[in-house]
Amino acid sequence: MGACKKESFYDGGDGLRLSEDTMRFDTVFTRLPGTGYPLSVTKIFQVVNPHNQPLKTSIRLAGGSTSPFRLNINGRNTPAVTDYEIGPRDSIFVFVQCTLEANNNLNPALVTDSILFSTNGREQQLILEAWGWDAHYFRRTVLPCGGEWADRDKPYVLLDTVVIPENCTFTIRNGVRVHCGIRTSLYVLGTLKVKGTAGQPVIIQSDKLAYRYRYTTGLWNGIHFLVGSTNNEIDYAVITQGGIGIRVDSLPVNGSDYNLILRNCRVMHHASVGLLGVTGGIKAENSVFADCGSFTFFGLLGGKYDFRHCTFASYNTGAGRRDPHVAVTNTLRDGNGNLLQTQPVQSYFVNSLIYGPNETELGFDNSSQSPFSHFLENNLIRSNDDALRINDNILNLDPRFLSIKEHNYGLDTLSAAKDKAKMLSPPLDFDVLGRLRSFPPDIGAFESQK
Repeated sequence: MGACKKESFYDGGDGLRLSEDTMRFDTVFTRLPGTGYPLSVTKIFQVVNPHNQPLKTSIRLAGGSTSPFRLNINGRNTPAVTDYEIGPRDSIFVFVQCTLEANNNLNPALVTDSILFSTNGREQQLILEAWGWDAHYFRRTVLPCGGEWADRDKPYVLLDTVVIPENCTFTIRNGVRVHCGIRTSLYVLGTLKVKGTAGQPVIIQSDKLAYRYRYTTGLWNGIHFLVGSTNNEIDYAVITQGGIGIRVDSLPVNGSDYNLILRNCRVMHHASVGLLGVTGGIKAENSVFADCGSFTFFGLLGGKYDFRHCTFASYNTGAGRRDPHVAVTNTLRDGNGNLLQTQPVQSYFVNSLIYGPNETELGFDNSSQSPFSHFLENNLIRSNDDALRINDNILNLDPRFLSIKEHNYGLDTLSAAKDKAKMLSPPLDFDVLGRLRSFPPDIGAFESQK
């Protein structure tokens, strides 16, 4: 008679090989009461059996089922497994997430646990660390008239539609951080005042805080100023990671020239458009619009646009962009290019830098059926349109950005934009970072450092 051969397991003391000894999570917002939100990113590590025989190991989360961390051990959602078999020279994967409880601290607080491995009497440990940050949460909220966000220690997290109602003003104070979930839109029917400073700008970005998301676009919808909204001002703000960063609809109805005035802002890394005007009225000073999927600025169906000392740059080649990333048109066309509607348009670009990898990065599409007026002066522009070589505009000379790879559109001291701007009245004495401008100043939002 044949006999079954008994399987022999490794019984030595060398144990396992772990791909990590400590797993650190980026800052995670603490849990919104009554929900499982937010859940951290998922991190993965590998557990390797380096031996020529199978072995058995027990794996458990030290905090057990009450731990803020959660495990998935090779496809099983469980805080522990006993005598788990790993084949010779084989491995398994462990997935880790966390949901952190409120800690009542002003700043992020450290939360720890560990994963314990027991193999043939040998104990091994992998440390888990995460920083939990308490937040103010808003979901499907109409903000109060005369209200404000002013807490610089605890961020404001928006999870869905948030509205500033008609005839109401809402203020965001300097140093405030606003983080937006994937479905978030901030709709402005009334008036929004953002009061950042050079030292304490207002940050408006995604709720995904992991470093790998820093340049990811489309993680929330954006800020939308609706028809009738007016007297909006945004000073010293960084607005990133949206679909359309800022959209402004329709000219003001109260006699003002502009629905929105931006000063010293950085509107960057948006999936479609950084700044969109739809028959809008927009003025921007000392501001940067950069690295968006289609347009850094698009003035659609007319409007009134005034840009002074602004930098427009877009080097996102992955999206296969063909059109100029700065475009102004008095038309609305269908998908086949057929004209649907026209509205008057005025645009003014002075001391501004418009650059990118395409041969032409500034485009105009105007129909004679509506008035159009464009005035450009003392700009540095990437363009093959020689008609722009007037009013001290400079074409196709290298602006020598400090680092396109790092999305840093400050100027090298050898930039063609250096000392080529005209003095304005009133002057813009400081650049987007709050640094004193020289005389004559540099073109664009940044003053080069001498």
